[in-house]
Parts: sequence; structure tokens; C-alpha cells
Amino acid sequence: MIIYDIMKLDVGCGYAKKEGFIGMDSDKNCKPDILWNMTKFPYPIKSERVKVLHSQHALENSLTSKDTVSKILKEWYRISCPNSIWIITLPHWTRFPSLEHLIGFEYKWWQVFSTHYTGTTDHHLDMDIKFSSMKYNWRRTDYLHGFGNLLKVIRAIWNPILNLNDSLTEELLCYKLGGITEWTFVLKIK
Repeated sequence: MIIYDIMKLDVGCGYAKKEGFIGMDSDKNCKPDILWNMTKFPYPIKSERVKVLHSQHALENSLTSKDTVSKILKEWYRISCPNSIWIITLPHWTRFPSLEHLIGFEYKWWQVFSTHYTGTTDHHLDMDIKFSSMKYNWRRTDYLHGFGNLLKVIRAIWNPILNLNDSLTEELLCYKLGGITEWTFVLKIK
């Protein structure tokens, strides 16, 4: 097994590997740089070597239980440098459950794993994770044929409104208007 020493990692890259990143995926057809299942531990990556970890719509596709989330995040933490950044895009919790996604992620899902968490859970990992930012995305338009241009205009107007206030968006807009398909979290690892 090759042990990689890398700075930017795209976990679950699929066919859309982020430019400038080493792609890791379990699907050999997408030709990742590292052919590896994200639920197989340890990853073939040296400890504290990843400065930026990117994962877009991969985490939710690899989960079979809440315990799997803990194991994956613990491994991400192991390979992350001090002061690294995780950029994680997930489907919005209103998109769960589905046949493809067994576990949904709420607004402050990452806090459970942080040293700053004050609640109780079996999944607490005591990792030094700090919230940096979050962005809501309304209706991806890449799959809507015929209405794509109109929806892109609506999205350009609606996305900034959704991102004005997290509480307003979660408590009111998600229930009344819906349509939020994904959110991107930026977390700082200490």
C-alpha cells in the first residue's frame, strides 16, 4: 500500500475532482488519484498532512450509521494538519430520508464532535473543530432542463436572502418555502 503525503484532498471526488486537489474515491471508473473507500480505515495518507479537505456530496453517500460518521470524521481529523480547513457540502436535512441517504445533517451537526460541545452523545470525539462559515444553496439547476435559466436567476436572488440569517432560514424559510437542496460548511481544524 502506498502512503500518500498530500496537502489538498478531495474525498469522494467522483467524476468532478476539484482542480489542484488529490482525488480519493472508491469508484475506479472515475479514475481517482487514490482508489479508496472512505469507510476503510486508516486511509493511505500520513497523519497531519492535509491542509485543505474538500468533500462534496460524498459523506452522506458512505454512511450506514451515526457511528460511521464518527469514524470518518476521526480519520479526517487524523490526516488534517493543525489549522487546516474542511469544506463539506451536504444535502440539506429537508432532503432526508431517501433511498440514497440514510442519515441527515442538521444545522449544527459538526458541534457534536467538537471539544466545545456541551451536550451529551455517544459520538463525541473531542476534536478541536471551529465553525467558520456556512452557505445555503437553493435548487441546483444543473438537472432542470428547460427552466434552467429562469431558475438560475431566481437562485441568484434567493441564495443571498437564505444566507442573511441562519435561524430565520432554518426555523421559517425551510418549512414554509422549502427548496434548499444543499449547504456548504467550512470548518477550521485546530
